[in-house]
Amino acid sequence: MVLLLHGSADSEGCWRGVMGELAGRFRLAAPSLPGSRGSVGSQSRAIDLDLPWLSTLIEGLQPLAVIGHSYGALLALAAAEAGVWRGPVGLIEPIAFGLLAPGERAAIDALNARFFGALDAGDAAGALRGLVEYWNGPGSWDGLPASARDRLMQGLPHTRAEVASGRDDATTAEGLMDLGPAAVLAGALTTRESLAVGRALAAALGVPSQSIDGAGHQAPRTHAVQVARRLGRWLDALT
Repeated sequence: MVLLLHGSADSEGCWRGVMGELAGRFRLAAPSLPGSRGSVGSQSRAIDLDLPWLSTLIEGLQPLAVIGHSYGALLALAAAEAGVWRGPVGLIEPIAFGLLAPGERAAIDALNARFFGALDAGDAAGALRGLVEYWNGPGSWDGLPASARDRLMQGLPHTRAEVASGRDDATTAEGLMDLGPAAVLAGALTTRESLAVGRALAAALGVPSQSIDGAGHQAPRTHAVQVARRLGRWLDALT
């Protein structure tokens, strides 16, 4: 069993293409993170709420590997650091901003200031617009179908808690020394900060940082074949 964890403001549907490519070779599970089905307090961090859920899930499934994207990758990383999961971890652009050097944090700190500032001012749509366009480029918010924007608005309480988890992340290179076998992937066209996290993560774990050509942050959705090939080779090597 391979456990796949989706990212912030997303759903298990982000893995549909990857699962289609890997089906028949591995047993796969892509659950909906619990926060997408409920609400959280305005001061909560999603990682604190989702980690106990993930611990129970891992205990029941006993997976071969845990793979996450974006916030889901941060959750997988947190599980490994906490000893909740001691096996292989696949990390696709985790929002582990604690790994960034002070000079690399300016853009992500500005994003967080705008996001939480807009929420505090009652501008939920403005907060989400900034978040979506940081990760997916200018105009991406307006390019979303109305149904997708409505879904993002409905899930905003947990998105806020997920963003807070990245903002407050305290991952260090020293804290990663005891992790199991790892794969680190990133879209070649993703944000500068996410690429920097990937380089720092790969260096700390002693593995290569694999780049998905032509992909941005949403590589599991947009470049499922390439992502599945990289993950498939890594998983094959584990068995």
